[in-house]
Amino acid sequence: MTKIILSDFGILYDALSAKKAALPVKLLRRFKDELYSFALTQQPGPTMQVAALDDGRIDENMLALSIGLASTGVYGLARAVNSEQWYRNIILHDSTYSCDKLLEYVYPELAKQNSWKLPVWYYIANSDYKSSLVESKAPHSYNDIVSEDSIKRNRTAIAGRTAMEIWTQEKTNVFKAIRLLGFLPEDKIDVEQYQQILETIFKENANILSSSNTSDRSSLKRMIRIYDFLLYRQKKTP
Repeated sequence: MTKIILSDFGILYDALSAKKAALPVKLLRRFKDELYSFALTQQPGPTMQVAALDDGRIDENMLALSIGLASTGVYGLARAVNSEQWYRNIILHDSTYSCDKLLEYVYPELAKQNSWKLPVWYYIANSDYKSSLVESKAPHSYNDIVSEDSIKRNRTAIAGRTAMEIWTQEKTNVFKAIRLLGFLPEDKIDVEQYQQILETIFKENANILSSSNTSDRSSLKRMIRIYDFLLYRQKKTP
């Protein structure tokens, strides 16, 4: 520390009052890097949170990026997570946001944009957040996801095969395998096999949803909704 002895401290105060406030360049560079990363990935880095600046839940040691009005919640305009990231997180668990916050701030708008067909049981099972809207829109039967007619139309192509048999025999055409896996009857699905297949798909291409065409993306999303329903609804239901 610097020790100063003066007969008149007014001299010191005058000098300090003339000094302009400044931010360390190191801090500004860090914020620039974090903001650039967030713009590219829509995921905040380890030292950054996306929130209103007056949000009491934000650690004072974190960088905070405020988007939109405070009334829009911790995710600004609820655009921090898109549907592909929502689906992928059920398989890879790679979101930096908690399930509570995702359900509270992201789900209402995102689900509306997706015709209320978002898989949600994983988030419910891993959250203490309670919402009558979320649970009312969640699928409560297998036929809410896969219709009996579509199962019948694909019965010949499936030919009584298990999920793993379909994957092993058809995976040279990944999306053909995924389409067939999305039309298995409920009683023919082994959830562990489903999990292994989905993890393999996303480990080989974590961005498969965003890089696929509309039809293929729809097939993969159906498969994830099935997995989400069969595994996580059972965990949440007493």
